[in-house]
Amino acid sequence: MQLPFAKIFRIYNSILRSRVFWVLILFSNLPVQVLAQNRNAPREFREEISALIEKVMEEENIKGISLGFIGPDNINWTTGMGYASLDENISAGPFTVYPVASITKTFTNLAILQLKEEGKLNLADPYVKHVPEFSINTRFDETPPLTINHLLGHYGGIPRDIYKGLMTTDPAARPDIQEYFSNHYLIFPPGIKYSYSNPGVELLGLLIERVSGMKYEDYLKKHILQPLQMQETRFEKGDFEDHRLAKAYVHFEDGEHKELPVLLRASGGLFSTVKDMTRAMEWILKGVSPGPELSHELVKEMFNDQKTENALDVSFESGWSWVLERYPDPVKGVYAYQMGSTLHYNSVMAVMPEHQIGVVIMCNTGGVLSNIVNLARGIALFGVQFFEKQPIEFPEPEINLEIAELEPDRKTIENIKGDYLLESDLVRVFSVMGDLVVRMQDELFRVFYQGNGWFAIDPFISFSNIIFDDHKVLVINQGGNIFPAGMDVSHNYILPPNFHQLQGSYYLENVDPFNEEVFYQKARLFKDGWLQKIELVLGTEQQKIFGYQSATYNMVPKSTTEMIFAGFGMYKGETIFVYEEDQGHRLMFSGLEFFKPKTKEVQ
Repeated sequence: MQLPFAKIFRIYNSILRSRVFWVLILFSNLPVQVLAQNRNAPREFREEISALIEKVMEEENIKGISLGFIGPDNINWTTGMGYASLDENISAGPFTVYPVASITKTFTNLAILQLKEEGKLNLADPYVKHVPEFSINTRFDETPPLTINHLLGHYGGIPRDIYKGLMTTDPAARPDIQEYFSNHYLIFPPGIKYSYSNPGVELLGLLIERVSGMKYEDYLKKHILQPLQMQETRFEKGDFEDHRLAKAYVHFEDGEHKELPVLLRASGGLFSTVKDMTRAMEWILKGVSPGPELSHELVKEMFNDQKTENALDVSFESGWSWVLERYPDPVKGVYAYQMGSTLHYNSVMAVMPEHQIGVVIMCNTGGVLSNIVNLARGIALFGVQFFEKQPIEFPEPEINLEIAELEPDRKTIENIKGDYLLESDLVRVFSVMGDLVVRMQDELFRVFYQGNGWFAIDPFISFSNIIFDDHKVLVINQGGNIFPAGMDVSHNYILPPNFHQLQGSYYLENVDPFNEEVFYQKARLFKDGWLQKIELVLGTEQQKIFGYQSATYNMVPKSTTEMIFAGFGMYKGETIFVYEEDQGHRLMFSGLEFFKPKTKEVQ
């Protein structure tokens, strides 16, 4: 579902009012300690949290939730609510098994840090030092080497996903990751922009194998999972008894759904329980023994912001696999979390190191990831309030309703003008009767100059631009949060001579719907004014889960056979390839292949 640009601004505004991003301060050193006798959370705390979970489950029709909570003074509480299986009347609990998806990344990164501490690699090493056959194309004149640290922090400029073979019963259906990259492009030069990437972490799994001489799964089991005594955490769901596996559901109906196997390994292959995950959080937070051979000082570095000095996303913070949020007084600490999601399962693991609080939530209901993420945050913040006897109130940010209007010089005005192409919108900055205005979604907004190249639309939103790869990039400042939005295409948007032949509907060809998940069943190229766009129609099960049928994105043509996704959204900078064949045209994207016959266009 695409939202108007102005509405996105307002939504992001509301997010900022509840989630404050700020500069990371390392928490104090904690001595390694032997695992002490755990105690349950106080009854009052358990009652409050249980009531909160029940409310969310009822509102969103979530079938089952398992919860693990770590608190100060050796508090360790695990529980479950709802059902692991409705038909079999099996309750969800601490030992219910779920796929944890991207939470796997935390353990992959711990393995990399362990190899670093053993002196077998350096995080600043170019990736090709250890995997010399790796290659990926680039469109950028200056492309620094892709390092291990870039991959750990999702700053490698690697494409987001390979949908072909991601969820399938046929392991051979998944493309070889090395071959895929050799035919693809970087979406950004390494170090420029945070870009979450499953394939990027799969490269780390391959790196672990090369450096250790062991199969990735074997290394993780021997050196990370077994030392953590995570006996119920494995890579194959067939290793568990069927009644322990949470069945798959969606939030708007009660019938059981089919979940195909996920073929990810290092980026999302683990199955686990909240009982095991609380054990991992306890070690991460407190350095308790037993645990992997890895210094706690290095573990704490996972919560360092990994941005480089020239990164475009100024306000966003991320550690090694963790998204970081900063809270001011009275919380005063970092909130770090990692989400995991398949079609029907959602999970989140979050820690607040300064407060010795950790939360892990797993659920078996698709379409509710944002609810689970917000629930974990609410539980963690309530834990700070409850155990530290400190009421938490976040005041509304003070906004100066008076915009001081300065007089920009001619050069400043000319510099900010442009047609900035976003993921699904176009922002045009131009002059009308001597006044600078912004046009978004056919609405005009007067612009006020604030100085230093910044212009205001209203008291909470201002914008400027910077130069990246010889293009002007629109940068938004919304309540102190600064982020890139889109590139100026006013002088370099050229449709290829064959673009008329490329338009039309392309139908998915290289996926067997009986054995593999259909993420997108159709792609439609069409021209909207002077812009090339693509509509991606979701698969049937995807439509059920997410509640919409298709999404439309702006494209930037690069040649007669290549175009990239515009803006800085979900598919930012990824390439779509379109080739002419004897019988028609073939469109390829993220490992998927779509075909449009020449003979006739099917509407």
